[in-house]
Amino acid sequence: MTKYLRNRYVQTAAVIIAGLAGLLMGGVEAAAYGAMGIGVGIGIGGMILDSHLLLSDAQQVTSTGPSTNVIDLSSDRNIGMGEPLAVLLTIDVAPDDSDGNETYTAALQSDSDGAFGTAVTLYSFSIPAGTPAGTMYALPVPPDDRTSRYLRLLYTLGGTSPSMTVTAALMPQSMIDKRAIYPSGFSIS
Repeated sequence: MTKYLRNRYVQTAAVIIAGLAGLLMGGVEAAAYGAMGIGVGIGIGGMILDSHLLLSDAQQVTSTGPSTNVIDLSSDRNIGMGEPLAVLLTIDVAPDDSDGNETYTAALQSDSDGAFGTAVTLYSFSIPAGTPAGTMYALPVPPDDRTSRYLRLLYTLGGTSPSMTVTAALMPQSMIDKRAIYPSGFSIS
Protein backbone atom coordinates (compact mmCIF):
# COMPACT_ATOMS: atom_id res chain seq x y z
CA MET A 1 0.00 0.00 0.00
CA THR A 2 1.36 3.39 -0.90
CA LYS A 3 2.04 6.05 1.71
CA TYR A 4 -0.69 8.24 0.14
CA LEU A 5 -3.38 5.56 0.55
CA ARG A 6 -2.31 4.83 4.13
CA ASN A 7 -2.62 8.54 4.99
CA ARG A 8 -6.07 8.69 3.34
CA TYR A 9 -7.23 5.71 5.43
CA VAL A 10 -5.97 7.39 8.62
CA GLN A 11 -7.70 10.68 7.67
CA THR A 12 -10.96 8.85 6.89
CA ALA A 13 -10.82 7.00 10.21
CA ALA A 14 -10.23 10.30 12.04
CA VAL A 15 -13.28 11.88 10.36
CA ILE A 16 -15.45 8.88 11.28
CA ILE A 17 -14.26 8.99 14.90
CA ALA A 18 -14.87 12.77 15.10
CA GLY A 19 -18.35 12.29 13.67
CA LEU A 20 -19.16 9.55 16.18
CA ALA A 21 -17.85 11.66 19.06
CA GLY A 22 -20.03 14.53 17.88
CA LEU A 23 -23.05 12.25 17.68
CA LEU A 24 -22.49 10.99 21.22
CA MET A 25 -21.92 14.48 22.63
CA GLY A 26 -24.39 16.60 20.77
CA GLY A 27 -26.62 14.85 18.27
CA VAL A 28 -26.75 14.89 14.49
CA GLU A 29 -25.67 18.52 14.02
CA ALA A 30 -22.57 18.06 16.18
CA ALA A 31 -21.80 14.82 14.33
CA ALA A 32 -21.85 16.67 11.01
CA TYR A 33 -19.56 19.40 12.36
CA GLY A 34 -17.26 16.81 13.93
CA ALA A 35 -17.02 14.91 10.64
CA MET A 36 -16.07 18.15 8.89
CA GLY A 37 -13.39 18.87 11.52
CA ILE A 38 -15.26 21.86 12.93
CA GLY A 39 -16.23 22.60 16.51
CA VAL A 40 -13.51 20.88 18.45
CA GLY A 41 -13.88 21.82 22.09
CA ILE A 42 -15.43 20.99 25.43
CA GLY A 43 -19.02 19.83 25.81
CA ILE A 44 -21.69 21.37 28.03
CA GLY A 45 -25.14 19.93 27.94
CA GLY A 46 -24.35 17.72 24.98
CA MET A 47 -22.95 20.58 22.89
CA ILE A 48 -19.48 20.85 21.44
CA LEU A 49 -17.97 24.23 22.28
CA ASP A 50 -15.09 26.26 21.00
CA SER A 51 -12.48 26.24 23.76
CA HIS A 52 -11.74 29.93 23.04
CA LEU A 53 -15.25 30.77 24.32
CA LEU A 54 -14.86 28.78 27.54
CA LEU A 55 -14.60 30.98 30.64
CA SER A 56 -14.57 28.25 33.31
CA ASP A 57 -13.90 24.56 32.71
CA ALA A 58 -14.95 22.63 35.82
CA GLN A 59 -13.44 25.48 37.85
CA GLN A 60 -13.52 24.93 41.60
CA VAL A 61 -14.32 28.25 43.26
CA THR A 62 -13.62 28.61 46.99
CA SER A 63 -13.18 32.38 47.31
CA THR A 64 -13.93 35.55 45.39
CA GLY A 65 -12.08 35.59 42.09
CA PRO A 66 -12.29 35.64 38.29
CA SER A 67 -13.01 32.84 35.84
CA THR A 68 -10.00 30.79 34.81
CA ASN A 69 -10.17 32.08 31.24
CA VAL A 70 -10.74 35.49 29.66
CA ILE A 71 -12.26 35.95 26.20
CA ASP A 72 -10.30 38.38 24.01
CA LEU A 73 -12.56 39.91 21.33
CA SER A 74 -9.46 41.57 19.71
CA SER A 75 -11.05 45.05 20.02
CA ASP A 76 -13.83 46.90 21.81
CA ARG A 77 -17.01 45.88 20.04
CA ASN A 78 -20.74 45.50 20.40
CA ILE A 79 -21.17 41.72 20.54
CA GLY A 80 -24.73 42.03 21.88
CA MET A 81 -26.18 43.04 18.49
CA GLY A 82 -27.39 40.47 16.00
CA GLU A 83 -28.12 37.02 17.40
CA PRO A 84 -28.49 37.33 21.18
CA LEU A 85 -25.53 35.92 23.12
CA ALA A 86 -25.33 34.59 26.65
CA VAL A 87 -22.89 32.92 28.99
CA LEU A 88 -24.18 29.49 29.96
CA LEU A 89 -23.06 28.73 33.51
CA THR A 90 -23.52 25.13 34.65
CA ILE A 91 -23.19 24.06 38.28
CA ASP A 92 -20.89 20.99 38.25
CA VAL A 93 -20.67 20.54 42.04
CA ALA A 94 -23.44 22.04 44.17
CA PRO A 95 -22.58 25.21 46.11
CA ASP A 96 -21.81 24.31 49.73
CA ASP A 97 -24.42 25.34 52.28
CA SER A 98 -23.15 23.37 55.29
CA ASP A 99 -22.86 26.42 57.56
CA GLY A 100 -26.00 28.11 56.26
CA ASN A 101 -24.32 31.47 55.68
CA GLU A 102 -22.60 30.90 52.30
CA THR A 103 -23.41 33.29 49.45
CA TYR A 104 -22.58 33.02 45.75
CA THR A 105 -22.74 35.63 42.97
CA ALA A 106 -21.57 35.47 39.35
CA ALA A 107 -21.05 38.61 37.27
CA LEU A 108 -20.25 38.94 33.56
CA GLN A 109 -17.68 41.72 33.19
CA SER A 110 -15.94 43.48 30.32
CA ASP A 111 -12.92 45.77 30.22
CA SER A 112 -10.63 47.31 27.61
CA ASP A 113 -7.66 46.10 29.71
CA GLY A 114 -6.93 42.40 30.23
CA ALA A 115 -6.09 43.08 33.89
CA PHE A 116 -9.71 44.27 34.48
CA GLY A 117 -8.65 47.39 36.39
CA THR A 118 -11.81 49.28 35.33
CA ALA A 119 -14.19 46.38 34.78
CA VAL A 120 -17.82 47.08 33.88
CA THR A 121 -20.41 44.57 35.12
CA LEU A 122 -22.77 43.67 32.29
CA TYR A 123 -24.95 41.22 34.20
CA SER A 124 -24.92 39.82 37.73
CA PHE A 125 -27.00 37.27 39.61
CA SER A 126 -27.03 35.26 42.83
CA ILE A 127 -26.69 31.48 42.93
CA PRO A 128 -28.62 30.01 45.87
CA ALA A 129 -26.51 27.87 48.22
CA GLY A 130 -27.38 24.21 47.77
CA THR A 131 -28.36 24.60 44.10
CA PRO A 132 -28.22 21.05 42.69
CA ALA A 133 -25.45 20.00 40.32
CA GLY A 134 -26.61 20.22 36.72
CA THR A 135 -28.47 23.51 37.18
CA MET A 136 -27.83 25.91 34.29
CA TYR A 137 -28.01 29.70 34.28
CA ALA A 138 -27.95 31.92 31.17
CA LEU A 139 -26.32 35.33 31.66
CA PRO A 140 -27.42 37.46 28.70
CA VAL A 141 -24.98 39.79 26.96
CA PRO A 142 -26.78 43.17 26.83
CA PRO A 143 -27.63 44.36 23.30
CA ASP A 144 -25.86 47.71 23.54
CA ASP A 145 -22.38 49.14 23.06
CA ARG A 146 -20.95 48.53 26.56
CA THR A 147 -18.84 45.48 25.68
CA SER A 148 -15.11 46.12 25.78
CA ARG A 149 -12.34 43.94 24.34
CA TYR A 150 -12.09 41.43 27.22
CA LEU A 151 -14.84 39.36 28.89
CA ARG A 152 -14.69 37.33 32.09
CA LEU A 153 -16.84 36.09 34.94
CA LEU A 154 -16.23 37.30 38.47
CA TYR A 155 -17.36 34.93 41.23
CA THR A 156 -18.07 36.63 44.56
CA LEU A 157 -18.32 34.20 47.47
CA GLY A 158 -19.10 34.88 51.12
CA GLY A 159 -19.72 33.00 54.34
CA THR A 160 -17.76 30.47 56.37
CA SER A 161 -16.89 27.74 53.85
CA PRO A 162 -18.13 28.59 50.35
CA SER A 163 -17.22 26.17 47.59
CA MET A 164 -18.67 25.24 44.19
CA THR A 165 -17.50 23.95 40.83
CA VAL A 166 -18.75 25.56 37.62
CA THR A 167 -18.36 25.43 33.85
CA ALA A 168 -19.22 28.50 31.76
CA ALA A 169 -19.01 29.40 28.07
CA LEU A 170 -20.15 32.19 25.75
CA MET A 171 -22.62 31.05 23.07
CA PRO A 172 -25.66 32.12 21.08
CA GLN A 173 -28.81 31.98 23.19
CA SER A 174 -30.37 29.74 20.55
CA MET A 175 -27.84 27.01 21.46
CA ILE A 176 -28.85 26.94 25.10
CA ASP A 177 -31.09 23.98 25.78
CA LYS A 178 -32.82 22.76 28.91
CA ARG A 179 -31.43 19.23 29.05
CA ALA A 180 -30.48 17.85 32.43
CA ILE A 181 -26.76 17.78 33.22
CA TYR A 182 -25.60 15.17 35.69
CA PRO A 183 -22.40 15.25 37.76
CA SER A 184 -19.58 12.94 36.76
CA GLY A 185 -18.54 10.03 38.91
CA PHE A 186 -21.63 7.89 38.46
CA SER A 187 -21.53 4.25 37.44
CA ILE A 188 -23.85 2.25 35.23
CA SER A 189 -24.52 -1.32 36.29
